[in-house]
Amino acid sequence: MSLEIKNRQILIRDLENEIKSRDSSIETNFGPIRDLIIDPVSLVMRDLYAQVKNVFDIQFLKNAGTMSIEELDLMGESFGIKRKSARVATGTVFFRTSSKPNSDIRIPSGIPVSTSNRFGATNVEQFITTRATTLPATNTNSFFNATDGVFEVEAPVRALSPGSRGLVAANTIVTIQRPVQGISSVVNKSSTVGGKDFESNTEYARRIQLALTGVERGTINGLKRFVLTDNRVIDSAISQSGDNLMVRAETVAGAIDVYILGEEPTVVIQSETYNGLDIPFDNEPIIFPSPVIEVRGDVVGVLTEGVHYFIVRDSILEGSTSARNVLRWNRGVLNLPSSGEGVTIQYTYDKLILDLQSSIDSAGNDILGDVLIRRSNQINIVLSANIRVSPDTDMSNTEELIRSAIKSYINVLGLGENIIPSDLDLVIRQVPGVDFVFIPLEILDKEGGSGSDIVVIESNEYAQIDDVNMVLNLSV
Repeated sequence: MSLEIKNRQILIRDLENEIKSRDSSIETNFGPIRDLIIDPVSLVMRDLYAQVKNVFDIQFLKNAGTMSIEELDLMGESFGIKRKSARVATGTVFFRTSSKPNSDIRIPSGIPVSTSNRFGATNVEQFITTRATTLPATNTNSFFNATDGVFEVEAPVRALSPGSRGLVAANTIVTIQRPVQGISSVVNKSSTVGGKDFESNTEYARRIQLALTGVERGTINGLKRFVLTDNRVIDSAISQSGDNLMVRAETVAGAIDVYILGEEPTVVIQSETYNGLDIPFDNEPIIFPSPVIEVRGDVVGVLTEGVHYFIVRDSILEGSTSARNVLRWNRGVLNLPSSGEGVTIQYTYDKLILDLQSSIDSAGNDILGDVLIRRSNQINIVLSANIRVSPDTDMSNTEELIRSAIKSYINVLGLGENIIPSDLDLVIRQVPGVDFVFIPLEILDKEGGSGSDIVVIESNEYAQIDDVNMVLNLSV
């Protein structure tokens, strides 16, 4: 399995040794033997090794897809690399009541919630709350959603089943499976994230390759291998000084940004004393778009984002431990804390990025460059398609199957993987009951766009789609 790739210095040494073994009196350091044999032959052999290495890599990845799971596992584990197991999806839900609570409503950890049979779906995905949450009776106006006419509080959840099946769209988790006194409904306002199936042979083979091509963290392949060893990391991409993704000022100092697909959302509470000044977050990177769960003054109670305070984003270093996002008080409004009053800020940050950066920065590492671990950027996709189905097809069930197939295709793409209309067409046409797809698609673009061509995803981005951004027009 292992392929030794010799550099030119080793090739020159081998040639010199072979010549000396035949006639030790021949001068190999300079002169005609060096100029006419050693130098040109070593150059040709170096290029040949590069070509052989390329063929080896291609063939290995190709063969990996046909190998059994057991065979590839044995091969990978011989290099100390284990296959990644499936990961559960996580997200948040809002517990709601239409009546103003007279006393605190406590939502315990472990409350089961689930999706419903939207679009005739037969599969119900179950989740449980992972942290106790309280809808307080005091200052309830801060928890009032005027648009929907309900009082609500947000709670984190995780899927009970591992894998991509736990990736569900916004507004699909709508069932409380164990009654909570005072709560009448539940809903997830954003799609769940992080669900990942058992690592495929092709994905596993790529990581094994990295073990063969680079083990030192000071190399690009070594960096990629290091981050991909962590079971929480799905994919990674590297940006170096001089490329268009490098936006921080350290581009002249050997800057290297390592973008990570994967996360570990972690909730923390930070205690501060109010003095009217900006408050930086102790734990970075915070997770946008809504990192702050609650800000509470010891006396004034719960404060509202957009009214009492704003979150000012660090546009250059956001997504890294070096980010300096701050909570900024709106000092022009009433009901702010008094000077010296205690304030607690409950928010979510990405522990995965912090852990990886801490390991990179640890004493004794062999990295010469300025390496910064960063969260990758989610790109929301919009799709509108006209699809013809067979006359005897159950429209609602077929639409749900199409939606599921589209999400299974797009939502598991890695960093920098473009969305190709012809590939999407094939995915849809493989759904039972689909006759054909009208091409070009009505819309296939990034959120806010109206194009229908290839959607280009940068190497530090990944694509995601949910039901809200899908319009499927089925006809017979």
